Amino acid sequence: RRVHGGSMTHVHKCRLLLQRTQFQRFFGTSPAFRSQKTLSGRIDIVGVGLHSGQDVNLTLNPASVDAGITFKRIDIQNAPAIPATFSNVCGTKYCTVLGRKGSQIETIEHLLAAFYAIGVSNCEVLLNGPDVPCLDGSAKPFYDKILETGLTDQKIARKRLIVKRPVTVKSTKNKAQASLVPSESFRLSVEVDFSSRNLGSGPSRFTLDPSRALEDVIPARTFGFAEDVAMLHQTGLARGGSLDNSVVFRNGKPLNPEGLRYPDEWVRHKVLDALGDLSLAGPFDLCAHYEAIWPGHEINNKLLHELFLNQDNYEIVSE
Repeated sequence: RRVHGGSMTHVHKCRLLLQRTQFQRFFGTSPAFRSQKTLSGRIDIVGVGLHSGQDVNLTLNPASVDAGITFKRIDIQNAPAIPATFSNVCGTKYCTVLGRKGSQIETIEHLLAAFYAIGVSNCEVLLNGPDVPCLDGSAKPFYDKILETGLTDQKIARKRLIVKRPVTVKSTKNKAQASLVPSESFRLSVEVDFSSRNLGSGPSRFTLDPSRALEDVIPARTFGFAEDVAMLHQTGLARGGSLDNSVVFRNGKPLNPEGLRYPDEWVRHKVLDALGDLSLAGPFDLCAHYEAIWPGHEINNKLLHELFLNQDNYEIVSE
């Protein structure tokens, strides 16, 4: 088993075993309903925003049953709490952005992926800047902090979102396309092809069983290419990017001294992003197979809009 970011204590290993057992029960062929959970205490995190380059203080607070995940800027007077739902997404360029009444919060997808993977249903997210801290560029620092703090079982089952018929969207700008197809359990399959940038000799594919999210995708870092950095900076993006929070490739090789965490880390990170983006469907556990080619935040958000456009596409089930 690969665990990144230092060795785990005995307590952490026991908590991880419990989390994995709960996931295997839910994501098995006869899934049980997961219960709603919130944090057992407050979590404070300080880090640099990937795109703003600003130092940001992030606070995660426990929340009540059925509160869902909400984000709020505390540096803006009278800023509203923004529910983490696809309908509140106002931007998808290089990250997913929530917005409401003039308040915007960028790069929410890694934190949301950690929430979904570890089972956080209800949480108040407060921050004093425009984007969630990037930390090491993956979801693992968030996952580890939540695991260290612990979860409180709220004794109420999460609802289940069951996709009843295939839903597909295709981009009019590029080759991106994504689908949600009926499935007894939740799976994510992604294909990308960066062979023109010397990453692999052809398409890279990865399928995630979310019960293995920690081992397979949670540590996968955001990535980019050295030749694109100047362009990103000119458009106001990646101002906080560095080799500490991103994998940067040049001629197919990572510039990061420590190298890659996985041989195909780039496609695994795309799966991680999709996991966070799909959690914006709402406070549900998904029963569907997500299949995507060249996915990005824009196509993921369009897919959720298309899913909810017709009530015949889905069913929401309570225990």
